Amino acid sequence: MTTSLELAVAPCKRGETIDMAVVKLELPPGSSTHQAGLQVDNPKLWNLNDPNLYRVTARVRKDGSASLDELSTTCGFRDFRIEDGYFRLNGKRVFLRSSHTGNHCPIGLQLPHDPDLIRRDLLSLKVMGFNIVRFSLGVAVRTQLDLCYEIGLMVCEECYGGWYLRDSAKAGKYFEDSVAGMIRRDRNHPSITLWGLLNENFGGPLFFRAVDSLAMIRELDDTRLVLLNDGRHDRMLEQGAWSNPGQTIWEDLCDISHPYRPVPHSPETLQLYRTSGRPGRPYFMSEYGIGSAVDFVRVVKQYQQFGGGHTEDHDFYREKLDRFLLDWDKYDMQATFGRPEDYFEEAVGFMAHQREFGTNALRANPKCIGQGVSGAVDQGMSGEGITTTFREPKPGAYDHIFDALAPLRWCLFVEPVNVYRGTEILLEAVLVNEDALPPGSYPARLEIYDDHQQCVLDRPITVEVPDNSSRPEPPFAMPVFSEKIAADFPTGRYRFLARFLEGGAATGGFADFYVTDPADLPSVETEVVFWGEDEALEKWLNAEEISVRNFDPEITDRRELILVFEKRSGRPGRKIIRDLAERIGRGSVVVFFSPKVFVKNIDWAGHHPEALGWLPLKSKGKVEIAYNPGIYRPDWWSPKHPLMDGMPGDGLLSYTYYRGMLPDLAYAGIDKPAGAVIVSMNTSFDYWSGVLLSTHELGAGEFILSTMPIREELGKNPVAERLLRNILRYGAEKTRGSAAPLPTDFLDELAERGI
Repeated sequence: MTTSLELAVAPCKRGETIDMAVVKLELPPGSSTHQAGLQVDNPKLWNLNDPNLYRVTARVRKDGSASLDELSTTCGFRDFRIEDGYFRLNGKRVFLRSSHTGNHCPIGLQLPHDPDLIRRDLLSLKVMGFNIVRFSLGVAVRTQLDLCYEIGLMVCEECYGGWYLRDSAKAGKYFEDSVAGMIRRDRNHPSITLWGLLNENFGGPLFFRAVDSLAMIRELDDTRLVLLNDGRHDRMLEQGAWSNPGQTIWEDLCDISHPYRPVPHSPETLQLYRTSGRPGRPYFMSEYGIGSAVDFVRVVKQYQQFGGGHTEDHDFYREKLDRFLLDWDKYDMQATFGRPEDYFEEAVGFMAHQREFGTNALRANPKCIGQGVSGAVDQGMSGEGITTTFREPKPGAYDHIFDALAPLRWCLFVEPVNVYRGTEILLEAVLVNEDALPPGSYPARLEIYDDHQQCVLDRPITVEVPDNSSRPEPPFAMPVFSEKIAADFPTGRYRFLARFLEGGAATGGFADFYVTDPADLPSVETEVVFWGEDEALEKWLNAEEISVRNFDPEITDRRELILVFEKRSGRPGRKIIRDLAERIGRGSVVVFFSPKVFVKNIDWAGHHPEALGWLPLKSKGKVEIAYNPGIYRPDWWSPKHPLMDGMPGDGLLSYTYYRGMLPDLAYAGIDKPAGAVIVSMNTSFDYWSGVLLSTHELGAGEFILSTMPIREELGKNPVAERLLRNILRYGAEKTRGSAAPLPTDFLDELAERGI
């Protein structure tokens, strides 16, 4: 059968045909493949801010017939690679702004109940300033790819076989089939600039199968950058991780990692982010983020509203909500937050500012040429996203991301962030300039303001922006100021600020820190009793003229404030704990600074099967470490309580003020405290709660439990001293007067508590 194949190409914006071809074909029955060429001279390139596209149309008709079949597709011309230490799109270096999504949707999982959800994801990313979206854990929906190249958003695509594919005799074939299928389906989309093969693979047969798959990939597509293993968990640095377009080998072009760290970020973590990457190597942190709480109340109602009340997802969230509501009553959260809805609104909104710390450090890294923000949406039943699973923007998140990813940005640092008056602090300013500010001299000002908007420090500086045409090119991040000063300021919160006086409109430009004047700390007038040994604390108390004496088992006629430490020669046993409990029953206050004092038994392997065996509570619970990899983090909150006097509280706790004082270790599952002073709650991933600081009643007295590093940070962190002073003052107030008689049923109560 003689047919004519007509081909034409035209710019999508204008529509006029710029080349066409007509080919006469003899088509045999069945399927057959035919080739023809079209010429586009000096094509206008597809770019982020001008995503120029061409339309290619094919028509086939039988000679002598008026009927025809027609198909059109769009295409574009662009080049994306790593060259001379930077990602480059069409030869121009770009800072890669990435976010990943697994296309996880509520109710239908991979099939959204509202098709607009997965379209909205991409529009949101573009608005926030991202220039690439990573479809991790599975390929994109085709309509998403169409939208990406229409709005100017690059794509990194990974197949379903790239993450946690179990090793088996057929695993390698499954992986290669999955990669090949992805490339064949999507290689004509100009927005795809990067193929990803593996994610967080730790090495092994699949890793080496991926290494060997490059030849197969290049047979299918030799026009794109290829990444071997996102995150480089394999740690096989001798194995290159990148293959540029047209290359058939793996090259060591750029370091890459996913260094999630617990929050609040320590100074060491922030320094890691500022310096990550090997010397002389560009660095791409392809995943980093701090997630939020999941609003269990709202998401459960949304599932019901949209007809998903019967799904396993709904039941998953409902079970977490039920557990949260039990703790809502247990910790009397109504007095602090009002309603569960109010708690979750505050907790979800708390995320935006917390992301500032890590992103600030990453942008200031002169080796950093790209950042992947985790994640685009809440997925995997977690709170990792910038938007919720129902694609609602989290309060402040859009603003934070837009600010953090701006091409011209100030990154400011103050260390330490919580100091005594007169202590030396280091102020640093780094300017991020992605070729947005032309070379030249720019006047700027660095200032410190107090909470009353009074300027307490003023430093005019001149920023010299170098010529970016020089080789090697200047890094995107450029230190412009570093100075140590004495923080001789009154007690309060301070803001370190930066601004251009003219010529540049940079984002960022603030960092908080706190100063405490020792003269403002409350005095303590009491006698303290030591059970155990703590020479440093005894020395500190003596310096404060606070009387200290050792525990005397013969003294039983008075109320005492007793501090219990883990004794060097061993831990308290039943006799000691019972003695302490009886003193509490008579009106004493006992402070347990470490849960280790409650260990009842240690087996032959050194394990603690009864780690809280001597804890004087009926429900002894466990001492647990909260799941805190950074992205799926807990929130810490406190009610109004005498132990929190003079410190920010009555709600969620500041990551800046309490940095270094919020351990992951907590008492979980114990009896309801008389006062839950600092509570840790993780609603970002599953559900967990525990107390870091709490008061408990026993007879006429009380005991205080703490997992906080009060002793370790005393003298270094003003928060530790303030907490200790509050504890001592609280204990002094509670122990005025003579000892009370033991209640008649007290010994029975101790027996019920296992003492």
